[in-house]
Amino acid sequence: QDAPIPMPPPPTPAKAAGAGMKVGGSGVSVRSGPSRSHGVLFNLAAGQKVTVSGKQRGWLQITDATGRHGWAYSNLFSKL
Repeated sequence: QDAPIPMPPPPTPAKAAGAGMKVGGSGVSVRSGPSRSHGVLFNLAAGQKVTVSGKQRGWLQITDATGRHGWAYSNLFSKL
């Protein structure tokens, strides 16, 4: 009689969509792309919370609590 075929392990649960971060210092300018050469879309005050959806060359792709999104330099944020 053939031995049963072992089942693969269950998939690892996906991480929550995006990491939570908090704006530090005196606030941050959120830009249209991951560099200072991109225009400023809006500003966030210190202490505001954002969700990070991507990273590129020291910049974070973020979304704020109202759904606005753009890029900001990662050194201006701290983890929640």
